This record gives sequence, C-alpha cells and structure tokens, in this order.
Amino acid sequence: MRLRTFLLVASVIPLSIATIALVPSVRTKLFTTPLWPWPLPFDTNDDELDMLQTLVEPGDIIVEANLHSWQWIALCTSTLGSSWVHTALVDDEKKLLTMDGVAVQTDFGIFKKWSSTRLAIIRPPYKDKKQRHTVIASVKKHLGNAYDHTFVNPNGYCNGLVGAALNAVGIPVQTVRTWGKDVYSAHNFFKIPNAIVVWNSDLHRPKPKKLKAKARKLNLLGA
Repeated sequence: MRLRTFLLVASVIPLSIATIALVPSVRTKLFTTPLWPWPLPFDTNDDELDMLQTLVEPGDIIVEANLHSWQWIALCTSTLGSSWVHTALVDDEKKLLTMDGVAVQTDFGIFKKWSSTRLAIIRPPYKDKKQRHTVIASVKKHLGNAYDHTFVNPNGYCNGLVGAALNAVGIPVQTVRTWGKDVYSAHNFFKIPNAIVVWNSDLHRPKPKKLKAKARKLNLLGA
C-alpha cells in the first residue's frame, strides 16, 4: 500500500511539473497568483517607497523579491541560484521601466501592487550621462513587448531587458546557464563590477521587532 502511494505521488509530480511548464494558461495562472495573499511584516509601504524615490537617480536598477509570490522565489533559487527575482530600470522621469505582463513605464506604486517584500537600489558605473541615457532609451524601445515565459528573448522579461541594454554599452552583466538557455538573473546585477548598492532592504530596513520596540518607547515617552 505504501509502495503504491509512493508510486502514485512519484508519477503525479513530474506530470504536474510538465503541465506547468508546457501549458501556457496553467503556467500563467500559477505565476500571476499570490500564494500568500495576507499581509506580511516585510511588505513595503508608502513611506519606504517615498524614501526610495529620493535616493534613486536615472539609470539606477531596482531589484525586487516577493514572499507573497514565493513560487517565483522557488523557481529563481532552484534554477538561477538566488532568491532575488525581478528588476526595474529608473528612467529620466524617475519612472520605472519593467515588466508587468508587458514591458511598461510605471511608478513606484507598482511595488505596493505587488506587495514587494525585498527591494534594493543598484547604481551601475556609467561613464557619463550619454551612456546612461543610451541604456534608458534602449529599454524604452521595447515598451509594449509581451512577457516571454520561455526566457529566450532577453527583451521579453524584466532582467533581460535591463541586462541586455547594459551589456550593449559595455557594462557587463553575467547570465546563468540553465535548462539550455543563458538567462539574466536579478542577483547578477549586484555583481556588476564597480556598481554601488545604494540601499538594500536586507541591510537598511528596520526589522519589524525593532520598529515595534521603537513604537512602544515613543508611546511611553508620550510622543
């Protein structure tokens, strides 16, 4: 009986993986559905996003991950070796160029829409304003591109959009070889030579316990 159960489970798992991988409607539904729809203490908020907007400069990269959609974290960790998932490029208007079903220009509110739980700002080593604007213009050319679930076309997914544009001007962004493809990983933007990590929620965001302790202290002081 145990052997029969084991064999049944063993047969269902590869079938499920194949269905997710090969049936577009199933794959899309899985990866666009938050598997944890409830609030988390790590969720970004308006104050944090306002602060990030004061820190960024045109050409900066924002790297993101989201515990609400942990299926993406699981996928990136297993195939690309990192739990960072998503990237966006800051343009001249301090808008974001990224993927949200299609390549879009949007504002920082998208991170609230996604309930992002991890964020970082990376500043690539641009030689001058011209190089920076070339990268922005290159990404903007692809606005409206549909998302490429196969990751074959670098201009069809967020990390590829930004990574390919940087590589084109000589700022090296490595790819990861996985499933026979060279894929841009969000984590590899941290590895750009001489890039600066301006802000990282893992390091610079107050921990939930510290925030609660600070609030209690302020309450005791009558603030």
